[in-house]
Amino acid sequence: MRQDATGAAGAAVFTLGELLADVSTGDAVLPRAWESQWDPRDDWNPPPSSASALLGTVVPHCAVLALAGALSASAGGMDAELRVEALGPTKVLMVYQERRFGLGLSDGACTELCRDPGCEGATLDDEIPFCTLHLRSLDLYSLVEVARSWA
Repeated sequence: MRQDATGAAGAAVFTLGELLADVSTGDAVLPRAWESQWDPRDDWNPPPSSASALLGTVVPHCAVLALAGALSASAGGMDAELRVEALGPTKVLMVYQERRFGLGLSDGACTELCRDPGCEGATLDDEIPFCTLHLRSLDLYSLVEVARSWA
């Protein structure tokens, strides 16, 4: 784990491989979001989860595996450098280069988010990396670049 290049307090940088190793060797625990509402007699079980020292919370295995799948085509591979943008009670926002992801702590989902910092809206599709709100606010040059990559 390394310090973020921006020098932001607590903004640690780690690789995808380090995150996978951290989650796979962490203690198996029930996600915080389910502690008060899950009954072991229910037919449905929360996703298998482990405590992550890198993320500072309990994270479902399927969320980290989905993140690995989303980054599998990236040039970084297992050495892709990640950082935590925000940590909430139900979601961890992670950043890889300009791509942003939301890891669901209760459902195990991994959603690619709008590239506008601080926005939690999902991207329109794999080729358009902005939500509808921020796509409308792009300048002409950026809009042409998005259109070219989409075409």
